[in-house]
Amino acid sequence: NNWIELIFNDSFCNVSELQEIVNSMKKKKKFHLLKDGTILNLQEKFFQDLEQVFDTVGASKINSKSVQVPIFKILQLEQCVDSKNLPPEAIKFLHDLRNYKTINYPIDKELALKLRDYQKEGDRWLFNLAYYRLSGILADDMGLGKSLEVITLLKSCKTKNPNLIVAPASLTFNWYNEFKKWTPSLDVMLITGNSATRESLIKQIKPGQTVITSYDYLKRDIEIYKTMAFHFMIIDEAQAIKNYQTKNSEAVKEIRSVSRFAITGTPIENSLADLWSIFDFCLPGYLKSYESFKNEYEVNIVKNHDQEALSKLNHQIAPFILRRTKNDVLRELPAKFEQVIYAPMSEEQEKVYNATLLQARDKIIQTGGENKMYIFSMLTRLRQICCHPSLYIDSYAGDSAKLNLLQTIVYDSIQSNHRVLIFSQFTSMLD
Repeated sequence: NNWIELIFNDSFCNVSELQEIVNSMKKKKKFHLLKDGTILNLQEKFFQDLEQVFDTVGASKINSKSVQVPIFKILQLEQCVDSKNLPPEAIKFLHDLRNYKTINYPIDKELALKLRDYQKEGDRWLFNLAYYRLSGILADDMGLGKSLEVITLLKSCKTKNPNLIVAPASLTFNWYNEFKKWTPSLDVMLITGNSATRESLIKQIKPGQTVITSYDYLKRDIEIYKTMAFHFMIIDEAQAIKNYQTKNSEAVKEIRSVSRFAITGTPIENSLADLWSIFDFCLPGYLKSYESFKNEYEVNIVKNHDQEALSKLNHQIAPFILRRTKNDVLRELPAKFEQVIYAPMSEEQEKVYNATLLQARDKIIQTGGENKMYIFSMLTRLRQICCHPSLYIDSYAGDSAKLNLLQTIVYDSIQSNHRVLIFSQFTSMLD
């Protein structure tokens, strides 16, 4: 069940004395006196390993001769546990974790024909973690097709429980359309609308179905989602939870699921705290509490430029992050590819659009459609409202779905060091 048991040999000393030894090490003492009078040299590697074991497992949990820990914590104990003492399953786990490229998982045949080689490799990475009921961060560069890799995973894995995708509101329809484009036969539901409509849709969720919602809707509907169990949970633009104290972060971490994958082009935007928060979603407790992470890694790496701490952190997180840039896969990319991203109007924006449309329609009917200039001018007005209603109505105080989506794209592009060229027929929109 992906748990491993550590057994402590009490011929050396009892568990309570072990804790006292570790306390002495934390106080930077060089020696420790056992109750039988034995003096221990705490500078030996054995005791450094012992401290790492206690640190990984949690000293408070060691109150008997054995303790169970999730198998992925083997990565944190690998350097201090004799490989001869590891069970075959743990050895296979460590091998598979680092050699996922050579493992062939059953990818959906139709989609396999459409995937580039690096995307197939990405799916092997996803499948491998999913096989061990683990989670990770898919951090490929923008435009490399992360969504297609996720869709392939969901199409290829038949799950009893439903799957949940959470994305910024501006991208939920895009996810829905991507599913319809690549896997029209897959049962996908988009949760949108007012509170009553969303509640009704959520209650209709079926086993094996893929559900798409936004961070904002998830926060509002969290009490319903908390009662449910999902197999895969995917969060898109995972930098939305980089601050672990926000409602976005708290909501996604309350959902029960077997495997969790965070998708982002920028896993670290401002500080290592961003990385900790995303890992706290994917593998809760793996990097311990934020205070422990800050003291052990963030301060030492950022302020003290501690290469040993950096190397240790890299060793622990590398198997759970997949990051490729365009330069890494340049030979597989076409000279140019086009992507249509859909931006359904916001509620307030849609009201303005419908009211303007109704007004124009009434006038055209009244005049018999003879005033061609009026028709063309109203078509222009409607197009302006689609961009941003304030291009037409000075007093408009709401938002624009298209502008919100554009800001997300531009922000991600800049974070990935891309150059951006933006066109609009309306110079006022550019302003």
